[in-house]
Amino acid sequence: MLKSLLFRGLALFAVTTLLVACGGDGNVSTGPGATPRATKYEVSGNYTGALTVIYTAQGGGTASVDITSLPWVRDVTPDTNVGAVALAAEHIGGALGVAGQTVTIKIIVGGKVVKTQSETAPANGRMSVPVVVWQF
Repeated sequence: MLKSLLFRGLALFAVTTLLVACGGDGNVSTGPGATPRATKYEVSGNYTGALTVIYTAQGGGTASVDITSLPWVRDVTPDTNVGAVALAAEHIGGALGVAGQTVTIKIIVGGKVVKTQSETAPANGRMSVPVVVWQF
């Protein structure tokens, strides 16, 4: 279980670091064709267990937060050199959910849902929502 979270965290960090390194030149683009950067992460559903949410922070590194109730929302505006954002959720300790409960994770950029993933808890109640990545 802890190995799974550590692996996901490291994978998320590696993907984010790679995409930050491949990001733009740091110039702010504000013209008509500019890509919006205001990002909202959402975790919702009826899952009653504890979750750890891992997401891309403003500077491109990873951040995590332990949550015990849904919904959860975080607003971040990534720096201009951040080439992508990512989000994942997983039970790593604490209360388990109940089989059949669901979790949906969403990345919303510029007011539009750009990535979403939903999972249903298995018989053991342990939730794992794989990482979703969106590139600017």
